[in-house]
Amino acid sequence: MTSSVRLLAIADAEDRALGEHFIRERWGQIDAIISCGDLSSAYLDYLVSRFNVPCFYVRGNHDTGYAESPPGGCEDLNGRIVRFRNLKIAGLEGSRWYGGSGIECRDRTMARRAWMLGWRVHLAGSLDILVTHAPPALPDGSEADDPVHRGFPSVTRLVLRHRPSIMLHGHTHLGYGRNIRERQLGATRVIDCYRHAIVEVTPPGVGRAN
Repeated sequence: MTSSVRLLAIADAEDRALGEHFIRERWGQIDAIISCGDLSSAYLDYLVSRFNVPCFYVRGNHDTGYAESPPGGCEDLNGRIVRFRNLKIAGLEGSRWYGGSGIECRDRTMARRAWMLGWRVHLAGSLDILVTHAPPALPDGSEADDPVHRGFPSVTRLVLRHRPSIMLHGHTHLGYGRNIRERQLGATRVIDCYRHAIVEVTPPGVGRAN
């Protein structure tokens, strides 16, 4: 039995390699799918049927249709902690405010949601993976230029305080031309999951001496 968990993380745009050019053998072991938003329910349904694994998701700002037609066989992470293969995974949906037509919020609202999730993480004792649609605010100058694609400072505080090993997000489409897939925030790997990213994570305690 392998010690690591191999995740297919997706966001923002359907990938032809997972659709019309799909060949299952190319993907190897996939233990779960993580959707960071702005993907249709039908696409998530399709991937679950192809890989026959659990799918966990947060809604992106365009995912208003989930209310009437949620993706079948998938679990919503928003504001919750779920346990999978000894990993604690939590999520926060939505993006910065565009004008109110989608799954959007202002800084104050996200700060409240992040605080509530942080309290749940405190009670749970730790967090391994944080899944969001919007990115965290980053001080390294790699954030998007337009305000609605910048990160939330409250999410940054959540990450720095609880130190998940990995944060997965969408919304920024690899920096809109800057092709930035992965960055570091404190002890946390921050990964933009545009189209798809394969992420391997070792659950706590696995492969370690007692």
